[in-house]
Amino acid sequence: MKIHISIIILVALMLLNIPTLTGHDTNLSEKYGFRSEMVEGNLLWYPQVQLTWLGNAEHPRVAWTNGTYNVVWQDDRNGNWDIYYLRLTPWGFKVVNDTRITSYSGNDTNPDLASYGSHIFVVWQRYVPSHWTIYFARLLYSNRNITIDVPPKAISTTTNNCTNPQIAIDTEGFVHVVWQEYTNNKWTIMYDKLDSSGNPVFAPIMVSSTGNSTDPALALTPANGVEIVWKSYSTTPGYSLMYRGLDCCGYHITPLRRISVVSPQTQITVSYNSNVQVVFSGKRENKSYEIIYTELNSTGITLIDDTNLTAIDGINSSAPSMVSLKNRLFVAWQEPKSVKFGEYSLTGKRLISPVVISAENASSPTLAIGNRTLGLIWLQKNNNHTVLSMRSAKIPDLMVEKIEGTQTTGNMLSINVTVKDSLPENITSTYTIKIDGAPAINGQVNISDEKILNFLLKTTPGAHKIQFTINPDEKVYETNYSNNAKEISVFLKEYSFEIIADSDCYMTDNGTNISIGILNNGNWEDNYTIKVVNISTMLSITPQNMKFSLTPGALKYGNFTVTAVQNILYGNYTVRFNVSSDSGIYKNVSIQIHVLPRVSFTLHYLEMQYVSPDSQLKLNIDVTNNGNCNDSYLINLYTTAPWPITITNNSLFLTPENTSSFSITVSIPSGLPAYTKDILMATVYSTVENRSENATILLIVEPVHKAAVYITASEYLAGAYKISLSVINQGNIADFYSFYVAGTLANYTVLSNYSALVPRNGCVNITMTINIPHTIQAGSKTVTFTVTSGNNTLTEKTVTVSVPPVYRYCATARSISIKTIEIQLLLNNTGNTVETIFIKPEINKNITWLITVSDKIYTNETYVVLKPGENITVVITTKDKLPDGEYKVSVLLTSVTAGNITLKVNAQIGAPNKGIFDIILDNILYIAIAAVAAVLVVIYFLRRE
Repeated sequence: MKIHISIIILVALMLLNIPTLTGHDTNLSEKYGFRSEMVEGNLLWYPQVQLTWLGNAEHPRVAWTNGTYNVVWQDDRNGNWDIYYLRLTPWGFKVVNDTRITSYSGNDTNPDLASYGSHIFVVWQRYVPSHWTIYFARLLYSNRNITIDVPPKAISTTTNNCTNPQIAIDTEGFVHVVWQEYTNNKWTIMYDKLDSSGNPVFAPIMVSSTGNSTDPALALTPANGVEIVWKSYSTTPGYSLMYRGLDCCGYHITPLRRISVVSPQTQITVSYNSNVQVVFSGKRENKSYEIIYTELNSTGITLIDDTNLTAIDGINSSAPSMVSLKNRLFVAWQEPKSVKFGEYSLTGKRLISPVVISAENASSPTLAIGNRTLGLIWLQKNNNHTVLSMRSAKIPDLMVEKIEGTQTTGNMLSINVTVKDSLPENITSTYTIKIDGAPAINGQVNISDEKILNFLLKTTPGAHKIQFTINPDEKVYETNYSNNAKEISVFLKEYSFEIIADSDCYMTDNGTNISIGILNNGNWEDNYTIKVVNISTMLSITPQNMKFSLTPGALKYGNFTVTAVQNILYGNYTVRFNVSSDSGIYKNVSIQIHVLPRVSFTLHYLEMQYVSPDSQLKLNIDVTNNGNCNDSYLINLYTTAPWPITITNNSLFLTPENTSSFSITVSIPSGLPAYTKDILMATVYSTVENRSENATILLIVEPVHKAAVYITASEYLAGAYKISLSVINQGNIADFYSFYVAGTLANYTVLSNYSALVPRNGCVNITMTINIPHTIQAGSKTVTFTVTSGNNTLTEKTVTVSVPPVYRYCATARSISIKTIEIQLLLNNTGNTVETIFIKPEINKNITWLITVSDKIYTNETYVVLKPGENITVVITTKDKLPDGEYKVSVLLTSVTAGNITLKVNAQIGAPNKGIFDIILDNILYIAIAAVAAVLVVIYFLRRE
């Protein structure tokens, strides 16, 4: 029996009591005796998250990219060691689930990774037949999915054993790899540079030279230089820590340096932060292993010699992982029962007591730092399996949000500072207040969320810069240091000012300017507003107010322009100003304006006029006296074309602010083509002052669109009318005409042409053909011929024609003769005029007929009137029962217009299985059908007049 593998896994997980979804274990503090969520070292640590559930995990490595953590490790869930990958949010939720990178039949181990953009680069060691070799693969993250876009390939080509690869990516996307290689009976450190697809840029370079060299670690400088540290063994002095620096092309730029004497089980991690930071595990004087820190400069010279980061407490501390940023070393390491974490300065000074991060049975921590988070991955022993676990920490952001300062009394300043902290618990930080760069107050503050601090500062009068800075001693590592300080400028002021202005000014026709000076005779800067508070309604002043700032002893003038909003005569006018300062001082000043005589006038006219031929144009040139005295005006006229001009008045007298007009009449000659131009020029003179104004008016003959239509011939032939039309252009411009027809016969009318370009005074001939179909009712019909230009209808001509009558109808008879005589007659008018039909049945026996028409019954004969297209059913029966026998029946149909029709019908009474139906049309057609109970025959009668 087959069982699906997913069911087996699910049952196993249930039996092992393992959750099937990752998440925070809120009971970890109860299980393992450490806090599941805590603030330590000013970092907010989130609860532990289990990342894997199947198989055993080993050798994890983590790297940050694009807001997520990337993790690789070796895993034996498929029976041998494979390399796996997953991607996590900063808080441990999987974006990409466990992804198997290798499917090799042997073992793939010791992975390391680095990231660049959306690519993740992985190296590891693979046991191929007889030796270990270094392999490379490139992964691509896209749309929450991971693909292997460069499949696994070997980057070490020797048959020597190559192990322990380490990887780093430079700023140009090149891959730097170091590993240890067994050659000539010893281990050496090798280095190579690859392109982004794993192809070597140059051949591998040997970094070490003497002794057995193992466990390499590397870091890159901002200039893409390579810093490599490894462990080496020689007879004297034994195990050592070695260093060498390379440039971006692989050339040695420093000599080989021994930087420390170490222990056999030393593990190393390296970073570059202005200098080279090296953290390793070491054992001194046969005591326990501790975590030790050394700092080198860019040439490998020791700046800080071996400094213990962990206390010599008899407990082994090993497997360090370190990230170095700004003023911090973040270090994680393993102890026999747990993973611990510590924060240190770049000098190796302990900033917090080591923190227990994991549950028991944890090992192999690896660290990475993101934008605002710190991610820590380690191995956790869980139910006889080794799984991956994670904790992440939120890095705080202390900020000075706002600083405000106000003057209180004398030389005291009140300063309010708002500070914020992004973590939910208090963070203790120091602060400094500086006045003009000099420290004034130092203190300590506990920040939780938002806090407002108040300070009272004593200083000298004048301008000062007040700066507030939190964490000046850098005791708190932050994600953003740029917001730790704010600065404001403050002033201690005394206020006083003087107004400087002339008491009189004179105003001409161009207006006048008033200057008001403000002298700051106080000893501090102040802001001033000059505002107009009273002025005659006949005057206008701009601006209405003016604002400016003056330093002590400064003098500044505000210039105001005064103009007349209407004509005013001689006189004196007062303008009053109010001057106020922000300090609360107010003063007023009044100035007399003496208005002088002023002469001014303006002309008002239309600069362009459209005119029509053979018409008169009346023009007005308006003159407005804008001055402040009476004035008389004369006009002089002339034109560029000989069009007659008359003027009704040659002079005007105007008082101020009044308007009058010169009335001019221009006679437009007839027959002028469109767009003919004439220019009328007028000059108006003032008699009071030697001043004139000109008016130029352009006269343009506008286009006239006009047409006439005449019928020149008409004939009727073979059912169609042909009508000849003549269209004459009576306008003053060549015109493009369009022709349309409308009316009852429009759909049966065809024009010889539907448009034409007709020159001025020209004509075009149009033939209108009207085809008369027989379906049109007889009578008088119309067709309207329309001439248009553009969207305008110019003229129409309605043509009336006569549609001759067509007389035609159809008769259908059906006779039934069994026990009585019954004839069903269907009449249909198929002509185009009204038909009146007389109906009279006859038989060779004296009987009474009943004729039913539209539910009305007539005796022996009747008339039926049919409109064109109308049909009607007539039923003819005998009133009395006839004896059995054979009868010959005739139905006489007489049309008022189409003549007589006789239908003859033989009927047999008493013979139910036989019937004879006869229809005779003017002895032309006779049809007899035997053994049929009912026969339908249609006969058409047609007469045309």
